[in-house]
Amino acid sequence: MNEQTCISLPLILGGPQIRRRESNQVWFWLATSEAVVLGARLYVEATMASLDSITVCSTQTVRLGERLYVHLIRVSTNDKALPEDELLCYDILIDGESLIGRGLLNVDDIALPGFSRPSFVIPTRDNNILMGSCRKPHGGTPNGRGQTEDALAYGAEILAKSARDLERRPSALLGLGDQIYADDVAGALLEGLKDIAAGLIGHPEMMPTVGDVAAIGFGARQQVIRTRGLTSHAAEHHLLSLGEFCAMYLVVLGGLDCVIPAWPPASHGPYKGAAERTAAELAYNGSAAMLKTFLAGTKAVRRLLANIASYNIFDDHEVTDDWNLDAKMHRTLTATAFGRSLLCNALLAYWAFQGWGNNPSDYPQDFLDAVDACMNDPTDEQAKLGLEKRLSAWCEWRFVAPTNPPIIFLDARTQRSYHGLLKLPRLQNKVALDWVSSAISGSAAGKEIAYIVAPTPVYGFTPVEYAQGVVKRILTIFHMRAVAIDCESWITVREGFSAFMRCLLESGVKQFVILSGDVHYGFVKSGVFEYKEQTCSVTQICSSALHNHPPSAAVLLWLGLFDEITERRVGFVGRGLWATILRWARAFVIDMLVFWKLWRPSTKSGQAWFDIARVLPIGDRESRVLIESHIGSLNNKEGVPVAYEMRHPSEVKVARILL
Repeated sequence: MNEQTCISLPLILGGPQIRRRESNQVWFWLATSEAVVLGARLYVEATMASLDSITVCSTQTVRLGERLYVHLIRVSTNDKALPEDELLCYDILIDGESLIGRGLLNVDDIALPGFSRPSFVIPTRDNNILMGSCRKPHGGTPNGRGQTEDALAYGAEILAKSARDLERRPSALLGLGDQIYADDVAGALLEGLKDIAAGLIGHPEMMPTVGDVAAIGFGARQQVIRTRGLTSHAAEHHLLSLGEFCAMYLVVLGGLDCVIPAWPPASHGPYKGAAERTAAELAYNGSAAMLKTFLAGTKAVRRLLANIASYNIFDDHEVTDDWNLDAKMHRTLTATAFGRSLLCNALLAYWAFQGWGNNPSDYPQDFLDAVDACMNDPTDEQAKLGLEKRLSAWCEWRFVAPTNPPIIFLDARTQRSYHGLLKLPRLQNKVALDWVSSAISGSAAGKEIAYIVAPTPVYGFTPVEYAQGVVKRILTIFHMRAVAIDCESWITVREGFSAFMRCLLESGVKQFVILSGDVHYGFVKSGVFEYKEQTCSVTQICSSALHNHPPSAAVLLWLGLFDEITERRVGFVGRGLWATILRWARAFVIDMLVFWKLWRPSTKSGQAWFDIARVLPIGDRESRVLIESHIGSLNNKEGVPVAYEMRHPSEVKVARILL
């Protein structure tokens, strides 16, 4: 056995997790260090009566390393529905015996307090949904008692408090993006992940132009990625190999123990003097202390995911900061050997740990065969090249969650097109918009309201976007790249934003709720939009961050003073030359006329829409943005289409929005 595989790994590496949950089937996810025969059994919790008589079980497995097997277990019925609005519980079985019964997992690891097994509910309507984004292990902030708690871990407390109250118990968890940070990784965490990665994969992991990833010195990865075209500014410890990506997922979402080595790490290199070495040691020990608080909550996250159906979409940090932000970055990750290898490792891990369970039917058997062909023989360059091409061109990351009402998840990261001198992104290209139209008509036809997850806010915090727009014009003059200001809001490319508006307005749905994260601060805004004879209202809810405090938080609060002044947006969604001219003139003339109330465009011409949106106060808080870590609760009650509750992990502040 290779010396890299000598690390001790438990049989159950991660899970079980409840993934896709429908009226007649449920999918469970599990990761193991050995090949095993798995099954699952459902019970009615009140009586512990087995549902074996109406269910059948099947399993799909992929092997990602010598000691890493990822499984999806499907429990389904033939022609009957599973009990609705009733507590159900389940066992994951190995050779017919439960994990708890065999002593592989403790009850407290995966069951809520007062339960003997993990539980869930299939509601006739999903009245309570948890959501959040942006979870960086060392992204907490001081709160007087050490570091802030991980808000996703706090979700387990929310679930436990309402476990038997089906009116209040959350039935789904939405990951809105950046569930992991692949680029901005604490050095202390990467050192622990390396040992796990070596044990999982079992052989040295090589990358084009880099060689053995494990041989890269401590803190040297910033230079590695910079010289290969990536733009992340905090990438000293960027994840690169498949094993590192898988280890990250298992630790932060699966609760796998991660030992943080003491300073100095084994791979630390030479420093330019004692001052530089001292600074590196202080940074290492500081992040190690922060990680200790974060990692203490991963057991709660494991318990949360074992008791609630979860649906996840990526943003950029699952791969690297600025992923596909402009055309040059897109080429870097698709046209270079290093870029393709990094993208393949990141997307393969995302698929195995998040994407696969969103909608397993999106991934046919030949997709799984391509993974197996690559993983079974790491030296088969043709198989790896085939998998790289398949993953870089794959478009089925988007999906519709089978909640009631359904929730449409947009892939706003790989379904882009690029425009203008700066080659900035239109976040949904024409093919993607056709899918959005089809998804709306298929899931929300005849309904008054539709729900969409867009990782980046479609209707952002206008003071920030307004400032970005000004700087963008300066960058355009000097032909500089937009990564300097993270310029990828929906409204950056007006043609793309207008096309998305037309897509919503022409659907016939009267109200949209758009759920987003990404920006590291929370806000709620609502507006009415018109085009020709069509009208719809939009509520944008931004929930961020689960564990990543924005460094410019104080600036955000000051910018909030200007939200109503800058919110008077004007756009033109019509097609043709005249609409294009109006969109061009908006930036130089029309904005100022509307700002000073000298002109109000008319929608009667069919060419204009106007946004009367306002950023809404968050409960009784004076500020209009929430900058502390939180997890959002979306409540859909009869007579109250949307009630959004923002909870600080320490429960010091609880605010509520009723729209």
